[in-house]
Amino acid sequence: MTRVIALTTFQKNLKKILEELKESADRFIITLDGKPVGGLVNCKDLEKLEKHKKPEGLAAVIGKWQDFEEVEENITKIVESRSKEKNRAIPF
Repeated sequence: MTRVIALTTFQKNLKKILEELKESADRFIITLDGKPVGGLVNCKDLEKLEKHKKPEGLAAVIGKWQDFEEVEENITKIVESRSKEKNRAIPF
């Protein structure tokens, strides 16, 4: 069951809510000023969610291109080159 709870109520009852999570599959949507800002699930549900998480960015293409090793080598060279430059971020 999914329960909606205000942030202030969540803060006041955190220990009780965590105890409930250990015993049930309830999920909590936490709201701030009536708008959802986060969620809380038990560890078992979190593991399930992470198993089904699809890779994004370059991680999503690894193994899908023929001769990917060549692409991987070029990316590695670019990262090494950029990391030597000062104040040059390397976002991933």
